[in-house]
This record gives sequence, structure tokens and C-alpha cells, in this order.
Amino acid sequence: ITSASGSADVLEALGIRIDLSPAEAAAALAEHHFAFLFAPNYHPAFRNIAPARRLCAEAGQRTIFNLLGPLLNPVRPTVQLLGVPRPQLCEPFAHVLQSLGSRRAMVVCGSVGDAYLDELSTLGINTVAEFHHDRAFASSTFSPHDFPLSPATLQDLTGGDRHVNAAIVTAILSGKDRGPRREAVLLNASAALFLGGVTRSMSEGWDLAGKLIDSGKARSKLDDLVGKVKAINLEVIIAVGHTDSVGSDAYNQKLSVRRAEAVKAYLASKGIEKNRIYTEGKGEKQPIADNQTKEGRAKNRRVEIEVVGTRAN
Repeated sequence: ITSASGSADVLEALGIRIDLSPAEAAAALAEHHFAFLFAPNYHPAFRNIAPARRLCAEAGQRTIFNLLGPLLNPVRPTVQLLGVPRPQLCEPFAHVLQSLGSRRAMVVCGSVGDAYLDELSTLGINTVAEFHHDRAFASSTFSPHDFPLSPATLQDLTGGDRHVNAAIVTAILSGKDRGPRREAVLLNASAALFLGGVTRSMSEGWDLAGKLIDSGKARSKLDDLVGKVKAINLEVIIAVGHTDSVGSDAYNQKLSVRRAEAVKAYLASKGIEKNRIYTEGKGEKQPIADNQTKEGRAKNRRVEIEVVGTRAN
């Protein structure tokens, strides 16, 4: 309810590509630690129903796809911060993420009087459902007034079309906007930094996010994304499969090859030429974590992808 455009619209207005292929997204994530996955590019159903969704959005009507989208992330991230439009949805969505294999997640809904935001709110009580691994599930509420907030109303956070919102983002990341909009960004960033293990608390996350903006690093990252994530001339993708230590060496070797081949098949289905995708299996030979623990074995069951290419001028 605070915006007339979505994140994809704003990124396009900022000059950042949103139509990245799986290989290009992997390269962007590896190089810039940022990649936007535009749903219609990854889920054909979203492309087909886009016109109907647009009509519903213009009428202020949500659809089931507003709820399904965040659960269908093709990357299957192990850590997620997810916003939902009603506090009653926090617990169910957190349980779904837990069942999908997320290691750590926080599902949030912020309030503004009798209305709600699908993000943490600086204007009212926030409802949170979170978990760490397959245990420690908890639901709670908290007041944003534990943070150093300026007096504000919903009108102070209201955005506009894609160009207005792009200008707002630029002003915040440049350190020029130091009011309620910046504080809303700091609050949500604090949760992301805490979830990602970068800070030990949301309070520390708030402080770190503010320092990153004030130091110029946040604006520098935006400029970097705009300047470099323009195009990638793909040369080759290398997919290397790995396993944990459960099973024989011969079985794990074959399993690791199958995993790499499965990635190749997926990338090929998205339009990447098969002769540009090289696969290899390493079996259990190169663990990155302790195979004696459940968490360690999960980390060792992986496919590592290297994208080799050049930037277009």
C-alpha cells in the first residue's frame, strides 16, 4: 500500500537488467552478490497470467500468485526474509519455508493503524514468525520504537511510479534522504543482516546498514550494478557435482555426475546451448563441511557453478 510500482519496475528505472538468464544471474550473484530473478523468466505460468495479474493490481485486488511467488524461488535459498500482507500468514508461511528446507527464515508483517505492510514497519507493531534449522520455531511481536525513529506517518513513506521510486532509492543510498524512508530501509536491512549472520542482533544490523550508506558503499554498489550488470557474453558454464560421505565411493561419484547433469539439463531448458555447459563429478572428495553432522552433509550435497564470459561493451 506504499507503492504504485514493484521492485522489477524500480530496478529497470535505475538501469539494472531484470531479464537475466539463469547463467547470467549466477554470474551476477558471484560477482556482485546481487541478482534479481524476474518470475516470468523462471516460471512460465507467471508469464501467461501476467495480464490478468496486472488488471487485478490496477483494481487493488491481490491474487494467489502474490502469495505463491516468494515460495517458488528457483534458487531455493537457505536463508530468507519474507514479507506477507497479513499477520495471520506469518506462521503458515514460516512453516512452509521450513518444510521446503530453509535453514533460517523470518516471515514478517508490519502494521500501520488498521492496515498492514508486507515488510517490517516503522509505524506500528510488527508480527514475526521465525525459525533456525528444523527446531526453535517462534512467533512474536515487537515495537519499532526500540530503534531511533523520527515521528512519521504513512504519507511520509508513500512512493509513486517507477521513476519516482527510483529517485527515492537513489536519494536513500546516497545519504541525501535521512528521514522516515531511510529508517524503513534500515529496519528491514537490519533483519536481513541479522538473518544472514552478518550481525548478532537487529540493533547491530541497523547500525551497520546506516554506516554502509553513510560511507558511500551502498551508493557505490548501486552504481556498480548499473554500470556492470548490463550484459554477459557467455562462453562456458562449468557445473561440478559433489556429495556427502554417505554411500560408497563409486555410488557417490556417479551421484555427483548426475547432479551436475541435472543442472546442465535445467540450464539447457532455459535456452543455453548444451555445448557451452561442461559437467564434472567430484563425488565425496571435496567436502566443504563436516560430514559427521546433518548440517555438514547437507552443505556437501551441492553443485558448484562457474560462469566464464566477458562483458559486453
